[in-house]
Amino acid sequence: MGLKVELKPGERFILGDCLVTNGDQRTRLLIEGHAPILREKDIMTAAAADTPAKRLYLVVQLMYTSHDPAAHHETYFALMRDLVQAAHQQVTKDWWDLKRAKHELFTSQVVLDEISSGHQEMARQRLELMATIKLLDLTEDANALTKEILKSGLLPSSADRDAAHIALATVHEMDILLSWNCRHIANAAIQARLRRLAEKSGYALPVLCTPDELTGDLYE
Repeated sequence: MGLKVELKPGERFILGDCLVTNGDQRTRLLIEGHAPILREKDIMTAAAADTPAKRLYLVVQLMYTSHDPAAHHETYFALMRDLVQAAHQQVTKDWWDLKRAKHELFTSQVVLDEISSGHQEMARQRLELMATIKLLDLTEDANALTKEILKSGLLPSSADRDAAHIALATVHEMDILLSWNCRHIANAAIQARLRRLAEKSGYALPVLCTPDELTGDLYE
């Protein structure tokens, strides 16, 4: 069964490699066969693609209409990562604005060193936000646990800062370690083994989770 398309006067749509423009009367078409079809109201232009979601839509549109969709895959996956990052940033902002006051916050010099890198003005703003938060001491116990985590192989040797985040939160008896690092920290695949490692060293591993997992209300 073909695709029925009803066009308003002057309405345009893409059919394969062609741009079709309707005349000055309403028209009803029955299109059969295999070709990409995009109505004018659904077409995203490069000028209009001014958000991560719209830029991703534009690339999906190009893949749909292209003879070689794979030519756009690299751009698609890069934009998908941008979209996920933008979503994480918005969730983090919402948590900071709406939920932060419900918790007692702590950070560490390891975190401050990380957020001080990158774009100078953005780094300054990040550091300014963290200025009033209490710092956890970089103790010998935390250093020893960091080494044990890396020695266990649960994290690669290159993830020494991530191991330090876990160790500092654990040694200082934090309830929760909040992170968007779902590879080395908020990773359910390694948390049970991290918990056993912490218990073997005499500690209790905090809950390791992302901000969107901590957006619910607290009930007594």
